[in-house]
Amino acid sequence: MECVAERHGKAQGEFTKALANLELVREKKIEFTELEGDSSRMQLRIAREGNDAMAIERISGSIDFQDVYIFNLLSRLCKSVCRITRDNRPLGTGFLVADNILITNNHVIESIHDAANLYAEFDYELDDPPSPDLKSKTVFRLNPRAFFLTSTLKKIEGETYSGLDFTFIGVDHESINSNKTLNNFPAVLLDGNKGKIVKGESCVIIQHPEGKPKKVVLKDTAFFAETENKIIYETDTLPGSSGSMVVALGTCEVIALHHSGLPRTDDQNRVLTKAGTPATPNTPDDEIDWIGNEGIKVSRILEALTNASLTPEMDHGRNLLLRKTKKVAAQLDETVAHPPPVTIPKANEPEKNNAMNSAAPSTAASGDFLVTAINSVSTAQQITTILRSSYGSGVEFYLAMPSSAVENHIELFVLKIPSISNPQEEIKELVQIPGILNRWA
Repeated sequence: MECVAERHGKAQGEFTKALANLELVREKKIEFTELEGDSSRMQLRIAREGNDAMAIERISGSIDFQDVYIFNLLSRLCKSVCRITRDNRPLGTGFLVADNILITNNHVIESIHDAANLYAEFDYELDDPPSPDLKSKTVFRLNPRAFFLTSTLKKIEGETYSGLDFTFIGVDHESINSNKTLNNFPAVLLDGNKGKIVKGESCVIIQHPEGKPKKVVLKDTAFFAETENKIIYETDTLPGSSGSMVVALGTCEVIALHHSGLPRTDDQNRVLTKAGTPATPNTPDDEIDWIGNEGIKVSRILEALTNASLTPEMDHGRNLLLRKTKKVAAQLDETVAHPPPVTIPKANEPEKNNAMNSAAPSTAASGDFLVTAINSVSTAQQITTILRSSYGSGVEFYLAMPSSAVENHIELFVLKIPSISNPQEEIKELVQIPGILNRWA
């Protein structure tokens, strides 16, 4: 906890402001889109959803609906989570990320020597109702000879990928207490690309708090701030949650490795209690004034893995761990470079005397695009004038979600161009138009 305070004391004001802005969004005093300052992340987040208009509204904070398949995916992710123990004493949480490799924190497993006599316990959870009993857990011995890579808890001067607090470690294939193998527990493939979540969206942590049976937090779970290496979120944790997966609810992708709570500090970087007094090593967790929790970004962990010096025997494991990142990168590149044309229905009829809604509807075959722009009359007039000079009076340019739009804020717009023959080539021209910030199709 003191280590976290030392690293982030100077940034505390930024985290507090971000958390306050999250509350303003909930009170509908500011727009959801004001939380996310990284436009490329928003672009890639929408690209992952395809062209579903309702999904885009959910990402923008207008609605809260989630597709049912999300629960099926979360249930599958839960199966990969395990409790890490030594001599039946819980040390933390981990989860499978390849056929025989799991990940946890460095402060749970610091070295190959530290890994001796450590075990991964799967299915340590309550059975389905009406039975309140525990399931029969399945235990595997950890095997650092199969794979091992770690990054220290504390940053080491001159070592680029130190301070990321992760450990990849191999796992024996055969259980020591049952006839099950690791094949019974699906691995979660990690994706190091952007766009898995945007600020304000919910994330859940699948964990073993205090070494207890597996739990999931579903309330007050928003991601609201970040640093170069970490994301900051509300989701509750306890000692024993270290090494848990942090999952973006909207995409069911792992976005971070849970690392620590983030306490409020004074001007001397001392951790504070809720009463405003300096905490001591004996202060209970529930008396600490927590700003939120922090997790190590998956993208940074996989970057460290990519650049690590490994033995030839462990290179195969590295390739397994990076395979999804490479596949998704190619898919996202294709989506951004060559998006398909889509149909986006208008939420409302165009209003009279409004420059953003002044173009007459076109009955010709058209290319339909989503773009972002500042929601102002002058910006809309500028964009509309340029578009009409190239494509004629049939161009339409209007707000995608007018009911939630705020003047002078960045908003989503629908851009319809009549008689378009090659949408892929047309995009190259559209992105050059002054006033258009980003585009999705």
